Amino acid sequence: MSSSFARGNENNRDVADGVNYLGSGTSPGYGVVNLGAHYQIHPRIQLFVQIDNLLNRHYYTAGQLGTTPFNNAGVFTPRPFPAAGGDFPLRTTTFYAPGAPFWDLGRVAV
Repeated sequence: MSSSFARGNENNRDVADGVNYLGSGTSPGYGVVNLGAHYQIHPRIQLFVQIDNLLNRHYYTAGQLGTTPFNNAGVFTPRPFPAAGGDFPLRTTTFYAPGAPFWDLGRVAV
């Protein structure tokens, strides 16, 4: 999958400047390896196996622009800019939707 603009950045005007826009405004491209096989043991019975993300790659399936109260260093700053006309300007960043892992023992509920 090639890279794509994040939702909310369809015009590609969200350019990271380190002050107002922190994210790239795009979702990076990715590639995953999936395997599958099946065996028909009877006209109405089929056995199958499917392995998704065989190489356990970390990837993002989508991106979306949104406001954030954090700066580049990860410090919480809820109002980073002075008021302009009674309103406080917001800082935006790119949020990502992670792809499914192959297997992650650290995230398995017991």
